[in-house]
Amino acid sequence: TKGLDRVFEALLGRTGVRVIAAGLAGNRRETDRARKLAASLGVDANVSFLGHREDIPELMAAADALVHPARYDMTGGVILEAVCSGLPVITTAACGFSEHVERANAGLVLELPFDSKRFNEALDLALVAEQRADWSRNAIDYAAAHDFSMGLEMAADVIENVATTRR
Repeated sequence: TKGLDRVFEALLGRTGVRVIAAGLAGNRRETDRARKLAASLGVDANVSFLGHREDIPELMAAADALVHPARYDMTGGVILEAVCSGLPVITTAACGFSEHVERANAGLVLELPFDSKRFNEALDLALVAEQRADWSRNAIDYAAAHDFSMGLEMAADVIENVATTRR
């Protein structure tokens, strides 16, 4: 559902592009399937599977863009993390937090249904250093103007209120 296959297909014919996939190790079958697909497309030399990582902020700092062409992702917290990190994002409207990419002008959100031609055009645009720099500045400005932690505090208050009323 995360669209990694779409990323692999978009690698065909591209040079100098590297994909780092973090977080797949939780489901060994999914990782094996992704590795086999990358190999069958001949792009496996351009893909690294890192598994579960605790250093996501550092990985984001080293990346040029977050590419998340998901078929479905209820929240897509990684998208919000990327925006807050100033990392440009290419994603789909199927991700819950994709609205922040649009509001911030911090990358591109692909409308549904998914169009691989449009995805490839978005990736081409993300290869332009000046464009990435603009998206990054926009993301940083947007994140500075918004307090995304409020939702966590509100959720904790609701849970706390429910727990006290049940006692």
